[in-house]
Amino acid sequence: MKHGKRLLMGMLLLTIFLVNLAAPASAYSYGGYKWNANYVVPKIDSSVPSSWTTAIKAGATAWNNAGAAFTFKWITSLANNKVYCASAGDTYLGQSTPTRDGNYNIGYKTCFNTDYSWSTASGGESGKWDVQSVATHEFGHWLTLYDLYDSTDSEKTMYEWTASNEIKKRTLDSDDINGIKHIYP
Repeated sequence: MKHGKRLLMGMLLLTIFLVNLAAPASAYSYGGYKWNANYVVPKIDSSVPSSWTTAIKAGATAWNNAGAAFTFKWITSLANNKVYCASAGDTYLGQSTPTRDGNYNIGYKTCFNTDYSWSTASGGESGKWDVQSVATHEFGHWLTLYDLYDSTDSEKTMYEWTASNEIKKRTLDSDDINGIKHIYP
């Protein structure tokens, strides 16, 4: 009887090991929507301080460099897709809102809340929120990646929270990259 239990336990552990090898865990949350093309054209609204342009474009470039078949293109356009600034009280730092038709995104708008203090400094600024980190996160929503809520995901760009002077989310975590590659292989 002892031999049978050991064999059964060994088989169970081997099965668990093989399943974990075959299906590596990734922490990203995908909404099931996508763009009907492999690119999108955002437009930076005149309400955005001109000093933010480089930081916002760098946020999109992080996703462009992820190795997926998708690109944010910065061309002059009357695009449906807008990045703008407005007062929103203490409700959010940045918020992205989609317009959809069926399973496809047809537009996105991202608002940076002007009721918070912002920074574009390369090393961040104490007590201020980093434009590039928030832009990188919000452009992840344009790809229909959702916020991550587990504290074990706190280093990822798509984690729901950020802190003032936090600049590490300017770059993507491997799980963020796996998310965009899943949507746009």
